[in-house]
Amino acid sequence: MDYIRKYYPYALILSCIGLGCALFFQVTMDDAFIMFRYGYNFVHFDVWNFFPSKTRLVEAYTTFLYTAISIIPAYLHIYAYTFYKILGFLLFLLLIFQLYHSTKNKRLALVAIFIFVANWQTYVHTFSGLETMLWCCLFFRLIILLQSEQIQQQQNQAWIIALLLPLTRPEGIFISIFAFLYLVFKRKIKVNYVILTLVILLGIAYFIWRYNYFGELFPLPFYQKSVKSSAGIISIIINSFSALHYIVCLLVFTVIFRKNAFFVYLSTLVLCLFYFVYGTSLLSMNFADRFSYQLFFPVLLFGIISISNVAETDKIKIKYCAYFLVCFVFAKGAYSTHSRNFSTIHDNMFSGYYYNKTHLNIAKQLRKLNQPNIKIFCNEAGIIPYYSNVTYYDPEGLADNYLSKHILTKEFIEKIQPDAFFYLIGVPYQEINAWTDKLNKHHPLYYYKYLLHSDKYEKIGYVECIDYQIYIGIAIRKDSKYYHELVQAGKAAIQSANEQEFYVKKFIKGNYYREFPTL
Repeated sequence: MDYIRKYYPYALILSCIGLGCALFFQVTMDDAFIMFRYGYNFVHFDVWNFFPSKTRLVEAYTTFLYTAISIIPAYLHIYAYTFYKILGFLLFLLLIFQLYHSTKNKRLALVAIFIFVANWQTYVHTFSGLETMLWCCLFFRLIILLQSEQIQQQQNQAWIIALLLPLTRPEGIFISIFAFLYLVFKRKIKVNYVILTLVILLGIAYFIWRYNYFGELFPLPFYQKSVKSSAGIISIIINSFSALHYIVCLLVFTVIFRKNAFFVYLSTLVLCLFYFVYGTSLLSMNFADRFSYQLFFPVLLFGIISISNVAETDKIKIKYCAYFLVCFVFAKGAYSTHSRNFSTIHDNMFSGYYYNKTHLNIAKQLRKLNQPNIKIFCNEAGIIPYYSNVTYYDPEGLADNYLSKHILTKEFIEKIQPDAFFYLIGVPYQEINAWTDKLNKHHPLYYYKYLLHSDKYEKIGYVECIDYQIYIGIAIRKDSKYYHELVQAGKAAIQSANEQEFYVKKFIKGNYYREFPTL
């Protein structure tokens, strides 16, 4: 019995890890291919840009640090998505290592590790190819350093992380400023001004370089998500509801730790960041609660390992609250109907199949044409432009300086004259006309209305995605030089996608993930 009691936590944790990796290893997020594109273009075209030339310079990513890493697989000629999955898993293990060694109470450490590995969203962010897990590792480590008794000797590490956080995500600058103020005015450490000055100068140098290079004060996703795609109070309500479980748990932790000034400061900071940075944004790629996860979950994990000094009843409350969080996240993942944001366990598990069925089939057919001068509009900036070898325009502005801050207009479309539209939409295809009729010219998706009512484009069909809740429609300009080739390619993509079936055996073997070709 003692043997079982001693080792069952480890067995439970390992079981969660094994199951999570098996179910979510094939998770593929479209935005990750935006980063892969920069590394590939840097190695093969000697340019740091989304496009393989020095024209139309755009900063289509929010994370410089994680994007810069894409140079490594491009230089070594290995699959970028395989490389990033391995990197994500190593960061996942690093965070477990940090949790275990961040407290002398190993039972609390095991509780925190269990909460971390029992949350299915953890595996989505581990294997998605995006920077979420790197951010969590850096953020959690900085939190531990700020409370460390050896911070005087470890301050250089804190200053380096304070540099890396803004390079990982723009909101990291606020956390870095908080770290500086807390260490200088609250902990009153003797600052190593040599290292701190070097860190500040490097940060300033990077900002000056990127501003001179791209000509924009912020990355384009900031404008696209926080400025252009904003619905005010409606967005605040929607985003609060989607993050409700994390917010409630954070507030419970804060009440219990109300005498702990540092935790109160920290929870106030992340709450302010969530509403200031994301509150009014239409978070269209908030898969697996990505934005609330990366801000709140590291703080909650820190709260779990910090309960040694609270009353016994409060310890029980925090543990039950943490277990409730895991159960609530599972229930939300099991029953949510918001397919556009990949909010369910089902949609994330099978995303490799879904993306192969839609984006990859379209990209392969376009690539076969071998016509780089073909101009396409597509509101998915990852897989399709990464593989298709055509001239790409992003109508929603993620990869276009002008459209990141302005609504796509009829005049802009007629000026560019795209040869084809590939438009993703989250309403039943049969209802698309009724849906677009309600859009006014100030709506970010107004171009759907122009497209569907224009006699210049022939709508040849659509590819179904995610249990028929999302569609990628295909429309070809009738007077295009490449009309016949594009019609043939579009119909081939539709046919190959509709004929593709899901096989459990193929999923278990990881074959859907392996279908992504190399460039």
